[in-house]
Amino acid sequence: MPWMPQGRCTTPGCGETATQHGKCERHQRKPWDQPSQHTLQMDSAKEKKWRRQVRENANSMCESCGRYAPRGQADHIIAVADGGALYDPANGQWLCFACHKAKTIKENRRRTHERAVERRHTTGRGVRILNFHTDGGGMVSSACARPSFSFFCEIFDLLKVFGVIGA
Repeated sequence: MPWMPQGRCTTPGCGETATQHGKCERHQRKPWDQPSQHTLQMDSAKEKKWRRQVRENANSMCESCGRYAPRGQADHIIAVADGGALYDPANGQWLCFACHKAKTIKENRRRTHERAVERRHTTGRGVRILNFHTDGGGMVSSACARPSFSFFCEIFDLLKVFGVIGA
C-alpha cells in the first residue's frame, strides 16, 4: 500500500496520474526514443577495428597506470560528446577497467558542472537558479553549507532576491 497518493503527470496540460518518473503512461519516455549522435554513428565493424588498433598500439598496457590489461577498454581521449573523432586510433587510449571508470566519472562530473553553469547563465532573468562549484578535485557540490538542504537554500535565496523575506 503506498504511503502517499500518486502525483499528477508533470507534462504541461496533462492531469493524469503519474505512474513512474513523474509521468503518466502516455508520456513515459520510450527506450532509445532519442538516441545520441554517437549511437547514430556506430558501426560495429569499424568499432571492433578501432578497438583492436588501440589495444595493439598500447601493447595491452593501461596508458594511465601502466598495468598489463589484456581485457581492458578502448577509450576516447577526447570524448565523442566533446567533439573527438569516433574511429580515429590517434584519439584512442587503452585503459584498465579501474582507470576507465575513474576517467568516465570525472568526465561526467565535469559535464554536469558545465550544464549547471550553462543553465544558470541562460535563465535570462538575472536570478541565480543553480549554484554549483567544484572543490578543486573535480567534485561538483552545492554551495550550500548542508548539501542535504541545498534545495531549501536555493528557495530561500530566491525568496530573498524577490524581497519576500528580509535579507
